[in-house]
Amino acid sequence: MISDIVAKALSVDDKDGLMFGFNRAEKTAYVIKDNEDDAFKLSRKDSHTLRFTSKDLMQFFENTFGLLETGKLSFVFSVDLQANDKGLHRVSLA
Repeated sequence: MISDIVAKALSVDDKDGLMFGFNRAEKTAYVIKDNEDDAFKLSRKDSHTLRFTSKDLMQFFENTFGLLETGKLSFVFSVDLQANDKGLHRVSLA
């Protein structure tokens, strides 16, 4: 799920798309708004959150952050509200 605060930082809303990039060596990911056909499309869950699902994307998160190794069943990620010089927002395991 994407919180309202993160959605505003990324300028996304219902039916907008997101793309992700991953850096396994640094155990980090990056996200940017992207409305190409292969983007992950958001849907409004309620007035404060957007959601999307993808088993393939979950595998990238697991491989990058080593989620299964933690023994946890749920995870929280933080997203930098300020984009870097390439317009990407850094995603890290909270």
